Amino acid sequence: LQDSSESFHMATSPSRASRRGDLTSSPGRDLPPFEDESEGLLGDGPLPEEEEEEEADGEELIGDGMERDYRAIPALDRYEAEGLDLDDEDLSELSQGARNAAEEEMRRRDRAQRPRGRIGIGLLYGENHGPSCLTRS
Repeated sequence: LQDSSESFHMATSPSRASRRGDLTSSPGRDLPPFEDESEGLLGDGPLPEEEEEEEADGEELIGDGMERDYRAIPALDRYEAEGLDLDDEDLSELSQGARNAAEEEMRRRDRAQRPRGRIGIGLLYGENHGPSCLTRS
């Protein structure tokens, strides 16, 4: 037995034995040879394997010299003051009561905006998952 498809045809249908050469069970045998289309799809540039070889010539990011990235550079280690709110004078300390009131107000707002019913919460967070504040009390 040379091919499993040949033995299958012979065993199930002897009348097909004469047409065995015309049709095969594998459509790949009847098709023209595969052409490499990677250049057409990827362009005329190098293939990914070739790009990796070219990148090896570039700057080494991991290795003996990677500590240099963390050395102190005073000119670059300071942020510009523009856009930063450095005036703490307009901020005041919150009392514990004011903080509790603000947190309760945010909880009410979140409760009013959350999806209703089990389906809405399940779609948003998944089954049995989600913030503990969504549990009904």
